[in-house]
Amino acid sequence: SNSVELVWNEIVDVGDVPWIRIEFADGYLGNSSFLEIISLLDGATQRFDAVSLSEWRNSSAFFNGGKIELRLFVNQKDEGVFINLKDVLVGTSSSNNPGLESICGTEDNRVASTDPAVGRLLTTSLSSGCTGWIVENGKLVTAGHCADGGVIGVIQFNVPQSTSSGTMQHPHPDHQYSVNQQSITYQYTGSLGYDWA
Repeated sequence: SNSVELVWNEIVDVGDVPWIRIEFADGYLGNSSFLEIISLLDGATQRFDAVSLSEWRNSSAFFNGGKIELRLFVNQKDEGVFINLKDVLVGTSSSNNPGLESICGTEDNRVASTDPAVGRLLTTSLSSGCTGWIVENGKLVTAGHCADGGVIGVIQFNVPQSTSSGTMQHPHPDHQYSVNQQSITYQYTGSLGYDWA
């Protein structure tokens, strides 16, 4: 028989924060075992096998809220399956920031977009966020300064609106993708026209 059973589960609760992301030190999921992460706020779920855990560079998607459940399922044919937690990254509320800054002037005349080819890029350090677009040939384009000095870690599509205080909200993990670092080509010199990725 080729059965898979739940062998370990743990609740990670970091309190009242807007979002949470998990980083793993290492792990081995064999050929048929898997790890499941579930947001206890909205039920959003991400499932890792050995391939996807490597593709995500041992990091999860971003989950809304501060409480998730980790569940490890092991296939009886897999030996030595394990997962080691490294870090828990948490978001902070933008309501803690003094005032708002804008490049739009005194009137915000932006219009919301629901274009499915437009996404939000986040660096692994969360030091910056950028917009990325899927173009006709299937490539993702953005500004070069978005790739310079930091690793573009995740692209998110179908991004929900931020809260009224400006706190970032995340789409379901099915709409978040880890960026293959070997696929990134960019130029950024600070000169006009040399800012693409």
